[in-house]
Amino acid sequence: MEKELKIEKMEFKDKAWLRMENPRNLMTVTGVMMFDEMPDRDHLVATLKVRLLSLDRFRQKVIKRDKTIYWEEVPESEIDFDYHLTPLTLADPGDDTELEKLVGELASSPLDYHRPLWQMFLVSNYHGTGAALVVRINHAIADGISLIQVLISLMDNEPNQPVPTPEDGFVAKSPLSLFPSGSSEPPEKKSLKDLLLSPFMLLFRILYTIYKAFFLLPDTTTILKGELTGKKGFAWSKPIPLNDIKDIGRSLGGKLNDVILTIVTEALRQYLKNQNAYVEKANIRVVIPVNVRPLTENISLGNRFGSMFLALPLSIEDQVACLNEVQRRTQRIKNSFEALVLYWMTAFSGTLTKKFQMFFLDMFTQKSSLNLSNVPGPKQTLYVANVPMQRIIFCVPQPGRLAMGVSILSYNNNIMFGVTGDLNVLKDPHAIVRTFEEEVEKLKALANIR
Repeated sequence: MEKELKIEKMEFKDKAWLRMENPRNLMTVTGVMMFDEMPDRDHLVATLKVRLLSLDRFRQKVIKRDKTIYWEEVPESEIDFDYHLTPLTLADPGDDTELEKLVGELASSPLDYHRPLWQMFLVSNYHGTGAALVVRINHAIADGISLIQVLISLMDNEPNQPVPTPEDGFVAKSPLSLFPSGSSEPPEKKSLKDLLLSPFMLLFRILYTIYKAFFLLPDTTTILKGELTGKKGFAWSKPIPLNDIKDIGRSLGGKLNDVILTIVTEALRQYLKNQNAYVEKANIRVVIPVNVRPLTENISLGNRFGSMFLALPLSIEDQVACLNEVQRRTQRIKNSFEALVLYWMTAFSGTLTKKFQMFFLDMFTQKSSLNLSNVPGPKQTLYVANVPMQRIIFCVPQPGRLAMGVSILSYNNNIMFGVTGDLNVLKDPHAIVRTFEEEVEKLKALANIR
């Protein structure tokens, strides 16, 4: 008896991201893993069949019936690994520049909607005998946090592991290596007066957040904005020791994320100056995704994140003063309901007609110049088909009219900055990556870190 194929209605929050895709701005999350040697393809295919295909979304394609969007399961026999794990050879000299160029070209190409919305590319000739694995997943399947969880679940903690078989089964790895397990502090005691006022204050703060989201003025127009063509560029930094970033924070007084945001602020200011495009008192905002899953919950697929708008203090040229101001602004936003409200507003947009959803999307993306995604990754070396992964970076799509995105990912006690953008706007992604590396060195010098 044949297995009954599953069909299920797509949730509104995922539908919202699916409908954001257009030929000039694809909604595909792209991850890049780099190795010093080539993983065995047969071993990798077996791993994907046992582990990846155990997750429903990777066996399903998108269909539309009577204006309703569904996930429809595809028989496993019809999942073609000649497509889903395509072999490619990197052009000589096979260095990072060539790999970045290839990833940009892949990020500019749509996935096949007649198949499950994911594809991988096993790239040879990376620095000669090395390899890269490029993973592309439609945003409707997973957000950045989900994607990292999926990827680490394909890997092993130790080398010399046997080829996975269906009898092995599959359990997603615990997210505890990515996130803290939650606070053990007892809840704060509240008086009866506080409890009576809380519902009214809660409602007021939510309504005020919605008001601000709608009436926030567009940020300053700079060279970071422009007409989209759909041709993407991608570049990444060299690995930067995570301890250097932590030491900067300890020395200058700031948390890890505050230091990272300060580096982004300083780098953007310097990039604009290098391009003779710096605007005095420019108000440039970044959209920052915020995970809204409970910290103790295993990571699930789909999109469960809100967003917050952060205005970068570009006019403050003193690095320590800039760090202090970043801290002040992020703390104010963290104490608000902005991320949760914008999460529900995005989900609500999935209930609207596509025309109205795009109207709201354009309205909100005019308020910022780029998106910034900072995702914590595994703390130790992981293995893909028994080959140690040396580096990993990802790039996220830019919704609406946004032309540029910055991604930060930690792995094995290092951190990397990635920059992606429409090549009509971000003509040389390497130029801005260089400013990230330069600003890290400036902050290290200021903090007396050797």
